[in-house]
Amino acid sequence: MVTKHFPIIKKSVYMLYSHYTGATLLTSFLTSLTLVSCISVNHVHDSYKMRLPAAAAAENRPEILPPPYGDHNRDIDQKIYDRLFPYYAKFCAISRYQYKAGMSIGTIGNAGGSGSPFGHYITYLKGVCKDNVAPYPRLKMCPAESDFTNPDLGVALSANVPFKNVCYVAVPTQKWSFDGNIQSEEESIDPKKVEEIISDFVDTGFFDGVTFHSKYLPRKHEHLSKRDLLKFMIRNHAIFSDFAVHISRASYCVKIPISKSLMEQSVMFLNEINDYHASYKNLDLDIKQRGKKYNWCALKNNCVRFGLRLASFMGILDENKAGAILMPANQVVDLMARTNLESVDIESVFRDNLLRETFLKYNYIPMQAGAISEVVGPFTKNNQIFNYQDYIYTLKRNVFVKAFISPKSRRNLFHSFFFEQEYRDFILQNRQMFNKYRSALKQMIEMESNGLLRTHSAQFQFFFQRYKQYLQQELKTMDELQSRFLKEKDALEHALLNLASAPT
Repeated sequence: MVTKHFPIIKKSVYMLYSHYTGATLLTSFLTSLTLVSCISVNHVHDSYKMRLPAAAAAENRPEILPPPYGDHNRDIDQKIYDRLFPYYAKFCAISRYQYKAGMSIGTIGNAGGSGSPFGHYITYLKGVCKDNVAPYPRLKMCPAESDFTNPDLGVALSANVPFKNVCYVAVPTQKWSFDGNIQSEEESIDPKKVEEIISDFVDTGFFDGVTFHSKYLPRKHEHLSKRDLLKFMIRNHAIFSDFAVHISRASYCVKIPISKSLMEQSVMFLNEINDYHASYKNLDLDIKQRGKKYNWCALKNNCVRFGLRLASFMGILDENKAGAILMPANQVVDLMARTNLESVDIESVFRDNLLRETFLKYNYIPMQAGAISEVVGPFTKNNQIFNYQDYIYTLKRNVFVKAFISPKSRRNLFHSFFFEQEYRDFILQNRQMFNKYRSALKQMIEMESNGLLRTHSAQFQFFFQRYKQYLQQELKTMDELQSRFLKEKDALEHALLNLASAPT
């Protein structure tokens, strides 16, 4: 086993070495040996093949999977999704990159080498905008007159190693954050194109006000102009991670509809995070507690921890139940398991402190119709810099869902959540959630009619009435969402047919 995974373990230890020494580094190394399993998705001709471990192959699991990649303009279903849900959070695990022989950009990896096997993690908030007036990255709710059917009405958040006065940066639109403003699959991606993207990105001002730890700055940086210094930092630390990820990597995302009131509070929560770090030196900021500069930590304060803090605030996952080691692939599996596999019956929701408190505050639970997965792969057609190698690590033990703790469970769940239609197709997922809600409501009605409700506490009875009304309303909403989805899809498909048949 050690021999088989030695190159991976060697790279893991090398990556952690700059952040850890002594016992902590030894712990990280042992973790690589005992807890890590690997998922690899390799491109095979016109289809996509999941490279399964020997145990899974012995079970005769299907290897050829439907191609989930390539639609960087978003397909019809995704466009309709944005018309149905003005606010949602999209949590994304980003796979590692693989340079072509002799290729590299700045100091991001070695020529012909590959990136961290753990990948990266970013969060896209639909309906939230960057506050362009703020002196450093802050957020605001998008104006009411905005086009909330536009998938680019949102902002991607990413925590990264060199940031000093902020925890995260905010990159507006999916076009910039995921696609690097690449407009077409036909565009050639070469070093010259990357430099154009970096230059255009600096012009957007998205990184204005961000300061960096001195050890990541170039030598004699004081002699560089502000623009040239920012280009250096973006070229060597930000591109392909904080934005333009699809130039080099695939994204595995979980989309979860969020209520407007919860999103408003989430924006306030996120602003407080950056305010805290920005205030470590800026005494003009009016905040309750003077903060400390941001220090990224490979295990305890990484990009995933930031995403988990947000998910915990939104009532999706409990940060206090997370393990010491957080990885992007683990997180998206936990999010999908929480929103799609957990029960919505009254007893389960009431016993879960996080669910109960979130529901009483916002009349919301994360087990929502529309909590689906989305997979988009890298630009490969004319990519002269990166090879297609979809590769990402996942821990074997599931932190949040106790039912799935076998060595193969997380790997199998990852395959299911991101390659099976029932979790990627809105109509199928909506029907499953409708049945779960209907079953939970039926159970509550029976509890009421049998007199069992009277045996519970007053607190439970109050919660019961609120939750019963919620389930009734959500069942109506799910019916409406399905009707709207089918109607919108029919109209869009007819429009595309008419466009295709129109004379040129």
